[in-house]
Amino acid sequence: MKNKISTIEDLAVLVQREFLVIGDKIDRMDKRVGRLEEKIGGLEKRIAILEERVDGMSGRLDAIERQIDRLEQGQIDIKNELKDIKFRLKRKIDEDEFEKLEKRVIRLEKLSFAK
Repeated sequence: MKNKISTIEDLAVLVQREFLVIGDKIDRMDKRVGRLEEKIGGLEKRIAILEERVDGMSGRLDAIERQIDRLEQGQIDIKNELKDIKFRLKRKIDEDEFEKLEKRVIRLEKLSFAK
């Protein structure tokens, strides 16, 4: 606005130029907004895909948790069975002790029959 405006026609021309400049800027902004909307649409599609993947992974994790729970229960059952087997094995005697006991019983039977 360095030039002096001398007439209304000059002012009208100046205003018209400014409107053209503003119109060009608005057009460029509209194009930018359009590109941004396209990018946002692409991002929304990607987010939807990621949501589906997360849902799928969540289902898989639930299945894995159930499997782990079953394995843990199986492990507990095996431990309990091993404890039971160990207890039963402790109650048994080895072959040498059995032979000694057998000989003692035979001797006791001979003594009791001898009387």
